[in-house]
Amino acid sequence: MSYQLLNRQAHINNDAAAAISIEQQQEQEKQLLPNNDSLSSEEEARIPHRNHIHQHSFKGHVEEHFSRPELVRDCILGLSDGLTVPFALAAGLSSLGDSRIVIFGGIAEMVSGAISMGLGGYLAAKSEADHYITERQREAREVELYPDEEEEEIVEIFETYGLDRESIEPMFVRFRENSEKFVDFMMKFELNLEMPDPNRSLISAATIGLSYLFGGLIPLLPYFIINDTMDALFSSIVVTSITLLAFGYIKSIYLRPAQAVMGALQTLAIGGIAAGFSYGIVALVSSANAEQSNNNSDNGAIPFCVQHHFTSSNNKNTIQPCFEESQQHRQQRHSSAYNKRDQKQNANNSGDGSTNAMIIIDFTCESTNQDECNKVKASLTKASEYISSVLVFKTPLYVNATYLSFCQQLGQCEEAPEGTVGTGQAYPSVSYLMQEGNTTRMYPQALLKQYYSLAKSVNWYEYDMNAYFNSEITWYYEDDGNTIKENETDLLLTIIHEFVHGLGFVSAWSDDTYERFSMYDSTMEKFLTPMPLNPPNELPEVSAVMNSEEGVQPYWGFVDFPLDKLLYGNKYPLTLTTQVLNEWGNSNVMFANILDMVNDWLNGKNFREQAEAVYQMATKRGDITIMIDDVEIMALETSLSPFQDGSSLTHVDQSTYATTDDYLMCYSAMRGISLNDLSKLHPLGPLGPSLVHVLAELGYFIQPSYNQHVNVKTVQPNISFWVPPIDLVGTVTNPSPAVSINADGPAHIPSASDTPSSSASSFISSLLLSSSLSSLSVSLFICIKQSPGLLFFYIFITLAFSYPCYY
Repeated sequence: MSYQLLNRQAHINNDAAAAISIEQQQEQEKQLLPNNDSLSSEEEARIPHRNHIHQHSFKGHVEEHFSRPELVRDCILGLSDGLTVPFALAAGLSSLGDSRIVIFGGIAEMVSGAISMGLGGYLAAKSEADHYITERQREAREVELYPDEEEEEIVEIFETYGLDRESIEPMFVRFRENSEKFVDFMMKFELNLEMPDPNRSLISAATIGLSYLFGGLIPLLPYFIINDTMDALFSSIVVTSITLLAFGYIKSIYLRPAQAVMGALQTLAIGGIAAGFSYGIVALVSSANAEQSNNNSDNGAIPFCVQHHFTSSNNKNTIQPCFEESQQHRQQRHSSAYNKRDQKQNANNSGDGSTNAMIIIDFTCESTNQDECNKVKASLTKASEYISSVLVFKTPLYVNATYLSFCQQLGQCEEAPEGTVGTGQAYPSVSYLMQEGNTTRMYPQALLKQYYSLAKSVNWYEYDMNAYFNSEITWYYEDDGNTIKENETDLLLTIIHEFVHGLGFVSAWSDDTYERFSMYDSTMEKFLTPMPLNPPNELPEVSAVMNSEEGVQPYWGFVDFPLDKLLYGNKYPLTLTTQVLNEWGNSNVMFANILDMVNDWLNGKNFREQAEAVYQMATKRGDITIMIDDVEIMALETSLSPFQDGSSLTHVDQSTYATTDDYLMCYSAMRGISLNDLSKLHPLGPLGPSLVHVLAELGYFIQPSYNQHVNVKTVQPNISFWVPPIDLVGTVTNPSPAVSINADGPAHIPSASDTPSSSASSFISSLLLSSSLSSLSVSLFICIKQSPGLLFFYIFITLAFSYPCYY
C-alpha cells in the first residue's frame, strides 16, 4: 500500500485526521519493511509506492483532479472577458454603421484589454507570492518563539474533527524534530495558504493575456470579411453565441459537470446582455445627437450649401445660401418640387416595368424624335441599374437629366483643339459645407446621403445631380442590337461616366481665380486654387460689388471637394496646400478694391508660389495622383497643357488607363467601341477596381457581390455641418470691418488706351514688314539687272533690318 501517496491525498483534501492515521501506519510499515539500502533493484521494483508515487489510486480506485487548477482559472478568466467585452463593444459601435470604426475600435480594445488583463494577472500572482512569503516568515517566528501556543492552535483545529491532544501527540513529536514541517502544516491548515509556483506571475500574465486576445478576436472576425456593418454584426452574433455556448459548456464540464447545460446558457446570457446594453446605449446616444441636429435645424441652425450652376458659357460653381426662405415656405417649396418630380417620374416610367435601381431619373428630352428620346431614356435607366448593382445606396438618388443640343441651347458649338465635342456632363446639383477636422469641404448631396449619422437632420434638395447629354452626337444604343460604327459613341458608357462625376468624382481645383486676377496683371504666372468661399450671410452691399472692379472685395478662404483630400502632387497632399492658401489674410479679410486684392496676392510670395506649383503639376503628366494609405491608386489627367477646366484633374490619365479595367473616367470618349466590347476585355464592368476603391474611400458602400472581387472598406470620416464664424468680414455679424489697402503692386484697371496701343504696335509691325518685303522685291529686280554680287548684299541688309519686325 502506498502510504506516501495517501498522505499527499489527505493533505490535498485538508483531511488532517487522515494524515495522522497515515503517519502512524507509515511508522509501523517501516518496522516491517526491510532497509531500503539492503534492497536489490528487483526487490525495490516490487514495492508499489516506489514506482507509482504520482498515481492517485487506492485499491483499484483512480481519482482525477486538476494538477494545475490556477492555469485553468486564468484561461477561463481571459476567455470569458475576451469573448464578452469586445463582443459588446463591437455590437455598440456597429450602431454607427461603419465597419472600420468597429475594427479599429475592437482591435484597440482587444490589445489594451489583453495588456490590462495580463498585467492584472501578473500583479495578482506576484502579490499572492509576496503575501505567502510574508506570512511564512511570521509563522516561522511564532513557531520558534511560541511553540506551545502553536501546538494549542493545532489541537483546536483537530478538536473539530473529534480528536484530542493525546491522539495527535505523535505528530507533535515529529513537528518538534522538524520545524519546517511544523511551519508547512500551520501555513496550510491554519492560514489555508499554498506555496505558489515561483513562475506563477509570468505564466498567469501570459495565460490571461493570450486567452483574452483569442477570445476578443472571435467577435471581430466577421467585420474583417463582411463589408456591410449590419451583416457583419449578425454574423458576429451567430459566431460569438456559438462560441459562448461551447465555452460555457466545456468550462462547466470540468467545474460542475452536472450543470454543464445551465453553465453554457448562463455564459451566453451574460455575453448577450452585455452586447445588448452596449448596442442600445450607443444607438440611444447617436439618436439623441441626430434629434438634437433636427432640433437645431428647426431652430434656424440649418446647413449651408453650395449650389452648382451650369451656364451656356461655362460650368462654374457659385456658393450661396441653401435655405434663405422661411421654414414654412421651404417645406412648401420642397413639397411642390417633390410632387412635380414624382409625377413626372411616374409618367416617364409608365410601361417600363419595375426596376431595382436606386438612381431615379427625371428625364427631359428636347429632341423632336420620340424614338430617339425613348432610347436615351432606356439607356439612362440601364445606367442607373448598373451603378446600383455596384454601389449600395441608403436612399434613392434623384437625377435631373436633359437631352438637348449643346450648340443651339447651351452655346457650345466650337470643337476642342483635339477635334472632339462635348458629349455630356454631370455634376452635383448641390453640395453641403461640412467641417472635417480643420478643413471645410463641399460634400455632394448624393454622397452625404450615405452618412448614417447625418441623414435624418437634412431637408434634402429635390435633385442630387444634374446631367446633360448632347443630342448632336452620333450615338450608339445598345438596345438596337447592332455593331457599333467607327463614328458612333456608346451612350450608355457616357451616362455611367457622367453619373460618377455627379456622385462626387470632381475636384475644386481650377484656374478661375487666375482668370479673374490676370485681367489686372497680364504678366501674372498661371496658378490653380480651390473654390473661393462665399458665406451665406454676406451683406447685400458686399454681394452687389463682388467680382466687379469697383467696391470692396472680401476673401473668406478656399474650400475643396472630398475627392481633393485624396489628391497628392508629387506625393505631397494638396489638402495641405489648401491649408497654406487659407492662411492668406487668415481667410477673413476685406480689400478696398480688386486691385488691392490682386496686389496683395502678388506680394504674398508663399501663397502665390504654392498655387503656381499646383498648376505646374496639373499640366505635367504623372505629377498628381490619388493616394490612399500612402499607396498610389490612380494617376489623374495632367497631360493637358494649358490646364483645361473640367478635363484636367477630374479624370484619370488617358494614356495609362484607356486599355485597363479603370478605363471609365478617361476624359475622351472612345468612338467605335461599345460597352459590350469592353466588357469582354474587362469582366468587372465599367466601374473598375481602383475607381470603386476611391468611391469607397469617399464614403460609398459597395455591394457584397462586387466587393468580393476588390475587397475594399468604406470610409466615412467624422464630419459636421459648417457654422459660419461670427466675425466674418462683410457679413451681418461683422458689417463694418477694417479694409485692407495694398496699392503697391502691378495690378491696374485695363484702360481703353491699352487696346489701341496694342493695335498700333501691330499696325507698325505690319507696315515695317510690308516695307521690308517691298524693298526686298525692288532690290532683287535691280540686282538681277545690274550685278549678281549686289543681290546677296541687298538681301542681307534687308533681312537684318526686317528681322525684329517678325518678332
